[in-house]
Amino acid sequence: MDDLTALPLHDAPLAFLDVETTGLNPDWGDRVVEIAIVRARGLSEMTRFVSLVNPQRRLSPEAMRVNGITPSMVANAPIFSDLLDQLLPLLENVVLVCHNVPFDLRFLEAELRKADAPIWDGVALDTLAFARRQYWFRRNNLSAIARQLNIRATGAHRALADALTTQAIFRRFAGRLRRQGRPLVADWVRLQGGQVWPSSSRH
Repeated sequence: MDDLTALPLHDAPLAFLDVETTGLNPDWGDRVVEIAIVRARGLSEMTRFVSLVNPQRRLSPEAMRVNGITPSMVANAPIFSDLLDQLLPLLENVVLVCHNVPFDLRFLEAELRKADAPIWDGVALDTLAFARRQYWFRRNNLSAIARQLNIRATGAHRALADALTTQAIFRRFAGRLRRQGRPLVADWVRLQGGQVWPSSSRH
């Protein structure tokens, strides 16, 4: 893999990722129920992918209240391993961008392991970590930051909507860095507090 951290943010291959899940912790058996990836070259979107996922387990009432995804919606959806041919090319040689990287990538890694697929291990940018260190938002969840930046976000807590909102927030943050003369992926990594993945809990 090329050194993606040396690339300008406005020219780097980016993949904005979001997952919706049956619960909060893959170590407790929670699974992905929806995944979205928006591929971009810097600020220009190239392609997008979104799919419901049959988690092969019960959905928790708490998760259903948050994301609105019901058992009937995922009953005939593909299982995660059936999506690998579409997902893996989108994850190759990219900088992943998420709002709360450890959450999304713990679930992604757990699903890839279950599917006996290669584990993603690259550069990740976290709009949540960046916001906490570089801004003083009243709240740092995705929808609150979007509101405070006057970004119109629809369909909160669905994977594609949240990936697109993350992309819009990233563009605002990246624009600020560019005006400050710090436009590289490496600059973002430093300003978010260093690499946020792999997590310290990874084995």
